[in-house]
Amino acid sequence: MYKTSDYENVQLSFVNFNTTCGMQLDVDNEWIQKASWLPWRAWESLYEAMFPSHTGNVAKSARMVIGSFIIQMRMGLSDRDLVEQIRQNPYYQYFIGLDAFQHDVPFSPTALVEWRKRIGVEFLIKINDLLCDATPAPRLSKRGKEAVNTGTLMATQICDATVAPQYIRFPQDVSLLNEARVKLEKMICYICETYQVDKPRIYSRVAHKEYLAFAKSKRPSVEKIRSAVKGQRNYVRRDIHFVDCCIEKGFVLPAKDTETLATIHKLYEQQLYMYKNKTHKVEDRIVSISQ
Repeated sequence: MYKTSDYENVQLSFVNFNTTCGMQLDVDNEWIQKASWLPWRAWESLYEAMFPSHTGNVAKSARMVIGSFIIQMRMGLSDRDLVEQIRQNPYYQYFIGLDAFQHDVPFSPTALVEWRKRIGVEFLIKINDLLCDATPAPRLSKRGKEAVNTGTLMATQICDATVAPQYIRFPQDVSLLNEARVKLEKMICYICETYQVDKPRIYSRVAHKEYLAFAKSKRPSVEKIRSAVKGQRNYVRRDIHFVDCCIEKGFVLPAKDTETLATIHKLYEQQLYMYKNKTHKVEDRIVSISQ
């Protein structure tokens, strides 16, 4: 069961309580400022929809749940440290919507685990959209160059066309060489089918079987890793040699494969250098063939 909160009464009673105790909250405090512009009412309506039943214990307010997670992420606290900090800090208690300062913990650390199970990715996307809608657009000055601060948060979105997800695996040496081998085999198949060339022995099944045997091992030793790297690198070297010979004869690969082949060449050189020198560091190391 969920009970709607009255945020105006919560804010007024909390300020009055601290005033009578001789403690006046600083209105310029970070958490006081944050609480003034966050769309608590919109978030509460969204959170209330997750409780269709009107029976059972009353759930904690949306402000307490979302506000606690904001504090935790902002300050980098564990669940236990978060509860303890909220118990000691009146600004934190104000931020999560308590009606008065209290020395008792407002919830247990285990409650945070249950809240995380209840709040999914879709809910986070929705509250983020509500936050963006509640944030006013910056007002331009007469010159049209500078934004005038109206006292509220002004969000700025930066678009960069060069940004892309980085699908980086660890450890990646054997996996990268296996990926390079698969791409080279596709190039070889393309050349053989397009130019009617006899397909060479590329030992794709053996190479794939060896890679799977290594990938399934939970904690491979250093010797096993070096052996797997050497094996996959030899397959890549054989495939590179065949493709290079075909290109020297005048065969042409698609533009995309040509760029990929150049990347694989550099990857092979880096892997050979690291293997011979027994190191995992190399300048401009390739960690993703596709990117």
